[in-house]
This record gives sequence, structure tokens and C-alpha cells, in this order.
Amino acid sequence: CLDGTPPGYYFHNGSGTGKSKFIIFFQGGAWCHDPNTCYQRSSSVLGSSACFRRNLRLEGLLSNQKKHNPDFHYWTKVFVPYCDGASFTGNREKPLKVKNKLLFFRGRRILDALLDELLRRGIDKASEIILSGRSAGALSAMIHADYIRTRFHRAANASFRVLADAGFFVDAPSLNGTKIIRSTFQQLYTLHNSTLNQACLGAQKRKQEWRCLFPQYFTPFVNSPVFLVNSLYDLWQIAYLSNIPCVLNVKTCTSTELSQILKFRNKTLHALRPIFDSKNSAVFADACLVHTQCVINALWTRIQVQNVTISQAFTTWYRGDKQDRFRIDGLYPCNLTCPKHYRI
Repeated sequence: CLDGTPPGYYFHNGSGTGKSKFIIFFQGGAWCHDPNTCYQRSSSVLGSSACFRRNLRLEGLLSNQKKHNPDFHYWTKVFVPYCDGASFTGNREKPLKVKNKLLFFRGRRILDALLDELLRRGIDKASEIILSGRSAGALSAMIHADYIRTRFHRAANASFRVLADAGFFVDAPSLNGTKIIRSTFQQLYTLHNSTLNQACLGAQKRKQEWRCLFPQYFTPFVNSPVFLVNSLYDLWQIAYLSNIPCVLNVKTCTSTELSQILKFRNKTLHALRPIFDSKNSAVFADACLVHTQCVINALWTRIQVQNVTISQAFTTWYRGDKQDRFRIDGLYPCNLTCPKHYRI
């Protein structure tokens, strides 16, 4: 981890046929992009395994209760805590000393250690694998999908799918024109010495390799099937990357701020175009002011687009139905199944 403590993972054995069916889920939690933010993060649960809890209570896709997770409750679950600060991409050889503390940027090595451990647990004999995550963890799942699939080469006959929850971060300027997320990813790429999709990196101009941290640029190079769950009005992106914090209490927004919030739908749809061109992928894009939905019981089985819940849409696609791959909601606030209150 960032502070030098060893990484870890949580494991829940499936039951019956679910013992050979795996969900690997990456925790979310944004990123650290400069020495100071990484130093601050290194003393938290997002930077040190010394802060990990002994047990977790999981919901939605990860729930072991049939009423909350009708199709996957009996599967084997692997929950991967996030303690490297760069979506498991970091590959910096030597630690960096910051304020008399050594910081380690070794997310890719954490990923490799995890995959080695799962192979020892027999995941290469799995019949089905779902790779998932929320927020920065969903970004991890998409970035590393093809690499992880190759590491499990002995499970070549297994069904392998990606479910990315709120990981589609859009390369768009904030309300005042500053490029918050672009600057973050540019600095992160250099500081962590990020290892990304090689095909994407090869297609970029010199010094623009950071673009391969944005799904809108790297998804055309991802071969694994991806199911995207994302709000058209992603609450976290609007509040912190577009710098419109009033969206957390939208009634307080000015007319200018509200106009920019409503325009975020078009920015998201524009960025999603590479996904729409893909034959293997699907999108569930609702009009709720939320950020992450698949591991919250009240959202996973309740939020609907075109009278279909997230859970139902994913299961239908997962089982091979290629119809209605793209469920795109209307304009905010059209969706009556959205939660009235939501905490990031």
C-alpha cells in the first residue's frame, strides 16, 4: 500500500455451483495525484492495510441474500481493498520520501499479487468470472480487464464479463473552464508511473499517454465485454470535477449552475460514443443524481430505465441477450425510481 503495509483482500466462498463462479470487485475511492495528497491518503483506509476492517457487510451485486441479489447471491466473492491511490496502475520502482515518510506506488504489483493468490485458490478452474468495481474501482476493472483475462488463461472457456459501476469519468472542463480531472490524471500518470492498456498507449501522441486513463479514449482498445452502469448526471463528477457542489442539494443551485448540470448529460453521451460502437458492450445510463449504484441494495434492484432494473438489465445481457443493450434515460428529473436522498 502507499504506506508500505502489505495489501490484502476479502474472500467469501460461494455455495453449490457458485463455488466455481467468481465476482472480483475493486473498491473505489478516487485517487492521489501528487506527493501531498498521497501523503494524506497513506494514513487512511485508502492508503494503509493497517486501517482495514476485519469483516465487511456487502450489498447489491455482492450480497449473499437472494432477495437483494437474485442471480448472483450464491457466487464466490472477492473484494479488493483500494490502497494504492491510482486504480492499481502504479509501477514506480523506488519509494518517494515525503515529510520523513516513504510512499510506495505499486498498484500494478498489488494487482499481480492478487491474481497470483486467486490462481492458488483455483480461479483458473472457474466456470464464470465477473470483474467489477465502483468509481475508481470500476476504472480499475476496465483498464485491467484484458490483462486479468490473459492471467487466467487456463480458464479460457470461462465466461468473463466486466460490470463497471460509475467508472466512466468524462474528460470535460469544470464550470469555470479549468480541467480538474485532466490535470489530476496527467499528474497521476507521471507520479505513479502508471501501467495502462498497451494498445491504447501505442495509439497516443507523445506526452499524451495519460489519455489512457479516460474510458472514452481507452475503451475502443478493450476486448473484454463491458456492461457500464453510470448516471447521465454523475453526482460526484458534477460536484467535484465540474466544480458545482450545489448539486449535492440541487435546490440551492443558481440558474447558471442548474443549466450546467443539465448539460452534463450531453457530455456523458458524447463520451460514451465508443461504447455505443462496440458489439460486446452495453450501457445502463439513468438520470438519477447518484454516484455508484450496483452495491447498494436499494438501488441495484429498484432504479429502472425503460421499466427494467439495473439488476435485470445486467443479468439479461450477461446471459447473452443482445437486444436492448443500451438503456438511456431521459432528462433530469424524469426518473421516478431515483432515490430521493443519496450520500456519496
